[in-house]
Amino acid sequence: MSNTKLFELSIADAGRKLRDGSITSTALTEDALSRIAAIDPALDSFITVTADRAAPMLWPRTSPSSKGSTTGRCRACLTR
Repeated sequence: MSNTKLFELSIADAGRKLRDGSITSTALTEDALSRIAAIDPALDSFITVTADRAAPMLWPRTSPSSKGSTTGRCRACLTR
């Protein structure tokens, strides 16, 4: 991967990288949570960050059979 940080990716680029296996949903989520922790104290833009609930909602993206697949709606949306 280039020097682009994950939080700098557009949603389209992140989706492409997830599908081609060059990043994982876990890495993308952890990067987003780290970014929130780093800058939100100054911005105060989140009421609640539920980092502990993020990992169980991730789709597995490590098996070869999941590489390149898309499912439409996110698992977090389906659990509500």
